[in-house]
Amino acid sequence: IENTHWWFQARKEIVLSLIKRYSPAQREKRILDVGCGTGGMLKELARYGSVWGLDKNKKAIEYSSKKVPEANLMLGTFPEHMPEGNFDLIVALDILEHIVEDRQAIERLAGALSPEGILVITVPAYQALWTSHDNVNQHRRRYTRAELKQKVLDADLQILKISYYNTFLFIPIAVRKLVSRFLSHAGTFHFRDTSPPAWVNSLLHFVFSLEKHILNFMNFPFGVSLIVIASKPSKHA
Repeated sequence: IENTHWWFQARKEIVLSLIKRYSPAQREKRILDVGCGTGGMLKELARYGSVWGLDKNKKAIEYSSKKVPEANLMLGTFPEHMPEGNFDLIVALDILEHIVEDRQAIERLAGALSPEGILVITVPAYQALWTSHDNVNQHRRRYTRAELKQKVLDADLQILKISYYNTFLFIPIAVRKLVSRFLSHAGTFHFRDTSPPAWVNSLLHFVFSLEKHILNFMNFPFGVSLIVIASKPSKHA
């Protein structure tokens, strides 16, 4: 579910919508995508300024270089390897859950943020939704709003927005995950996160992407994922 096309596409739309609100394109920015993958988000972010991408997968970096030839790409792991300098916009989408010392990782992101910069982080929500999908993807944890909020604040950042998302589809996704975990433990069956048929993909994307309109005005009290927008304490003070 959390690795399918509709999910990635809708997440991208939500992130870009919030970036447009909290980091308006008033000037060209210096932008970093941590865990840039194959460059889907990098291509969109390039509209706002000069883009840097970091990823540990060599093939992903090679693909990104073809998709976004103007990008400055680095092969390496986070937080050990980071491009030099400060950035006006940093996105770290579903990265923290892979890192053992996530507090240090957030501090590293905070340190790379310019005085007027914006940091966007997304993570999976609720340990209760843990399934074999998390094991396969080498996740260390899933988060609650309170946990993520505290770790961001501990990095001396201020929070501009924090909300759950993927809320409209929370019940069917949660049920599927819980049933998958139960049957997996029972040794009788295991759901695979395979891509659904095209029409289902389109429907799920449509429902999920509706949230981008609402998230600009309110926060969701629950959801499959979390998003936080943070900045240096001086911003909007």
